[in-house]
Amino acid sequence: MGKAKRQAQVCSSSSSSSSCDSSSSSDFSDDEHPSLDAGRYQAADLQQGLRTRQFRLWAVRELHQVLAQGWSSAGKKLQAAVLDDLMVAVQQPDSRPAVVEATAALLAVAKRVLPQQKRNQLVKQQRSAAVAASRASRKLADAGPDHECPAAAWCEADDDDDEPLVLLGDVPAEVVRGILQALDPLSLAAAACVCRAWQELATDSSLWQQHLQRIFPGASQQQQHRRRRQQQRQQQHLPGAATGTDSSRVAGMCSLHKQFASAAHRHPSALLPWRSCRVLVGGRLQWMAPGDAAGGAPAAVAKAARRGMILPGPVYVTTAQAVSWLMGSSWSQVFTAGSNSDSSSSSGSDGSSAAGSRSESDGEESHTLGGRRAAANALRLWAISKP
Repeated sequence: MGKAKRQAQVCSSSSSSSSCDSSSSSDFSDDEHPSLDAGRYQAADLQQGLRTRQFRLWAVRELHQVLAQGWSSAGKKLQAAVLDDLMVAVQQPDSRPAVVEATAALLAVAKRVLPQQKRNQLVKQQRSAAVAASRASRKLADAGPDHECPAAAWCEADDDDDEPLVLLGDVPAEVVRGILQALDPLSLAAAACVCRAWQELATDSSLWQQHLQRIFPGASQQQQHRRRRQQQRQQQHLPGAATGTDSSRVAGMCSLHKQFASAAHRHPSALLPWRSCRVLVGGRLQWMAPGDAAGGAPAAVAKAARRGMILPGPVYVTTAQAVSWLMGSSWSQVFTAGSNSDSSSSSGSDGSSAAGSRSESDGEESHTLGGRRAAANALRLWAISKP
């Protein structure tokens, strides 16, 4: 009897330990494989973004990530909602190359994830949308010259005057300055990349002073400190003072536009409010035009997330952060992961630059010049590149 009792106790303890192991493994698997949150997905309203031209590219990319990460864990009702959004995505006629590429990637993921029946429905819907778009374009082409805008007669009447076109250089400087002052930093930097005439107007330091002080206040303070030290050196006539061509070169390199470009290249997340169309506010993802919401700065949001504080008002989010929120993560997890990825990407960029410098030292002079030109182009076109 004693032996039988001991065996029963051993079996019960082993079964309890196995059950604990299985429960812990199930908890671990749940943490490793998050599921798509039905309430958050319904409140995200992806169809509004898909039907709006301004938000369509962002919505297609977001739906692509949701389909790739959350389809297998979603229930039948939620899968039906995702499928409806897919149907809306393929119905939208949009010939922009970025949207066409994003839609093709979305369809590739859908064909890999969806079952055969739903895949056939999606392909059928895509073909019908393509036929409707081709018919509309053919109808417009067949209309020919008879299908003109109502202002065609007025345009033809003005052709006889032979008046020259009004260019940007013909506009008074005060008017151009007022237009450029109303632009956001990304649009202002993109305007500086159009031509040499626009570059001279859009790189004026007075236009960038407000943006630099508001978005990168630390860079502005550092530059003021450097400028004061340089003035002190010039007054004391020290050997290290910059004179002649050196002083002009330093002044050119320290312009406010170049300061902003350098700071934006190092901290791209600070410009997210002018790149993103998604805002997290009140526990919901909403669509909003870039720059419309005056939310918390990314650094303040990441700091609040690490401390477990309340979300500081509406915050623009990236596609990865929006999808992480839809997959059930808390807002502190979303922004903590985002700050970690930003730091890793910055360290990666530093590492790549270091590796590039080592390869340049080992390579020929042509490779060195090519690397410098590539870095200069990346610094010059920071406003046009994708986030």
